[in-house]
Amino acid sequence: MQDIFGNDNNFKELLKNSLSIPRLGKYLNEGKGDLTHALEIYRWNARLSQSLYIYVQAWEVCLRNKLSEFLTWKYNATWPYDPRFTRNLNRNDNTRVRDCISRQESDRKMQPVPTSAIVADLSAGFWVSQLSYEIPYGWQYITPPKSSHMKTGSMRELHARCATTFWKSETG
Repeated sequence: MQDIFGNDNNFKELLKNSLSIPRLGKYLNEGKGDLTHALEIYRWNARLSQSLYIYVQAWEVCLRNKLSEFLTWKYNATWPYDPRFTRNLNRNDNTRVRDCISRQESDRKMQPVPTSAIVADLSAGFWVSQLSYEIPYGWQYITPPKSSHMKTGSMRELHARCATTFWKSETG
């Protein structure tokens, strides 16, 4: 690989310290301690991640829109405010929804915040976590039919696949 930083070892050291040893550690390990090689691997990973971003983004948007559509059907168009919805959430997800609403109220200077703004603001982690709720949602109505890429069509399988996709995309 071509050394993208030339012979500027000071810059390489500054970059290593800025990225942090815990972040760069796996690249240094893969590069057998050679900082130049580790930075090349880091750059390659960043480019690979960049090339996959559009697909991960599309996956997230499709997931959140499909789940929001289901929640609208199940509760109503203002499901983020519906106590039947919020009381079924675990503490972490409930906090995510409340924080999202507060953030949107502050940004938009309006109450109630439209559901579409809340849907767009909630993280992919929130949407993936929704798939872990087996009861009382009845997610079976939105699971894909059995196919070659989704053998079971069960919510457990869908949650596992989405969680794997999300966490891989988050860790680069």
